[in-house]
Amino acid sequence: MNNNETTYTQKDIAVTVTLDGQEALTIRDLAMKVSITKSGCPAFPKATVSIKGLSLNTMERLTHLGFKSFSLKRNKINISAGQKGKTLSVVFKGEIVNAWADFNASPSPDFKIEANCGLFPALIPQAPISVNGNQTVAGLIDQLSKEVGYVFENNEVTASIKDCIINGDPVTKMRRIAEAVGADLLFDDEKVVLMPKNASRKDQGGIPLINAQNGMIGYPTFSNNGINVSCFFRPELRIGANFKLESIVPHASGTWKIVGLNHQLSANDPGGNAWKTQINAIFPRW
Repeated sequence: MNNNETTYTQKDIAVTVTLDGQEALTIRDLAMKVSITKSGCPAFPKATVSIKGLSLNTMERLTHLGFKSFSLKRNKINISAGQKGKTLSVVFKGEIVNAWADFNASPSPDFKIEANCGLFPALIPQAPISVNGNQTVAGLIDQLSKEVGYVFENNEVTASIKDCIINGDPVTKMRRIAEAVGADLLFDDEKVVLMPKNASRKDQGGIPLINAQNGMIGYPTFSNNGINVSCFFRPELRIGANFKLESIVPHASGTWKIVGLNHQLSANDPGGNAWKTQINAIFPRW
């Protein structure tokens, strides 16, 4: 990745909303601001979106008030971002919690969206599961993932559980199954990710590198349990996965595991210039 390409190119954000199984609506080429936060279990990944320029009819159609819903409505959102004219990278997939028009914004209304990944499946009532004999944890969680419309990602967990009853909603069940064998579980972009305790997710085509030559902003700083790094937007970074850091800061260079990820993005907005990623990381062996 070239630093000049990252900083001096026109940016693009696309937001696709699917209203409870209806036809998808894709919004792009409008002024948008996006904040995405992923911090692993037990928190759910969340996104906030602000869009200017939508018609009143579209805002009315997309409005979703969580407190007003007396039945479960699965309004889904897909957020992609990148350089205009190139293929955009998916940076968030989940379900809308609230969506409304803010007419106090100036000079035109803002349409605001709040979304989570993993919260909707936690609201689905479900009967207990009876485990008879030995069953693999991966198999049980895979089945639960399919039932809520998520994809299962197993990072080499092979343990089994036997002869037990598991209660709760689908998310609670998955967490209890993982806890029973000491495994870690997190949600990310409509994926259920299972990992051995304190392990990292599998690499996807190599470990991402961050240094001053490819977009690191300032210098890394240390926290009580790891390191904090800022860089220009890097969509390939994943919660629970590793990255390599190169820095002149003593003891900062090396391989780190991402435990917190935040993307701040804006596009087509004269008043917005955010296009960065902030990382909280620990040593992979922790």
